[in-house]
Amino acid sequence: MKFALFILASWTENDAAHQSRIYAEALEQVRYAEELGFDSAWIAEHHSSRYGIFPSLMPILSHIAAQTTTIRLGAGVSVLPFHHPIRLAEEVAMVDLLSNGRLDFGVGRGSDDYEYGNFKIDFDSRDRRFQEVLDIILGLWTTEDFSYHGQYYQVDGLTIAPRLLQKPHPPVHLAVSRTAASVDVAVARGLPILTSSFTDQ
Repeated sequence: MKFALFILASWTENDAAHQSRIYAEALEQVRYAEELGFDSAWIAEHHSSRYGIFPSLMPILSHIAAQTTTIRLGAGVSVLPFHHPIRLAEEVAMVDLLSNGRLDFGVGRGSDDYEYGNFKIDFDSRDRRFQEVLDIILGLWTTEDFSYHGQYYQVDGLTIAPRLLQKPHPPVHLAVSRTAASVDVAVARGLPILTSSFTDQ
């Protein structure tokens, strides 16, 4: 059996000192989890929310990677419709290198409509956007001179740098915390799932 740590970084006070302390405590938790022999630590992405203050996972994961040596580091999860696929593919590759191949890449569509509203992204477009971003990221990781023409994103003959350390790419996990329909997507893509007790049966 493997044990993992999941960090939301929820906050109650508005001042920067309080939020800085939350960051420091998150890092301390991961270091201690590594000392205790935990297999992995997962960090949650949220935007403009008291639920969590990690709006971008690759910077915090690279910071944690620099202060750990064995524990695997998980994006739990990157909300793909909020990210440009080329940039995220490159950033994940960079963290994969910086962590010496310890990165796990959790992905999801996001379930909070207010976060979509903050980005001015149509909530009903999240399924299509998610599929396109994931297709592009996987394509960029595994194919040179990769091209893709979708409804929201286009790529023409691109080879990204840096290249991944893990082959063919870091393990990809799909979040299915709110709807069992997402399980069908995971099955179709052959991806392991990240889930919770709230998933519909």
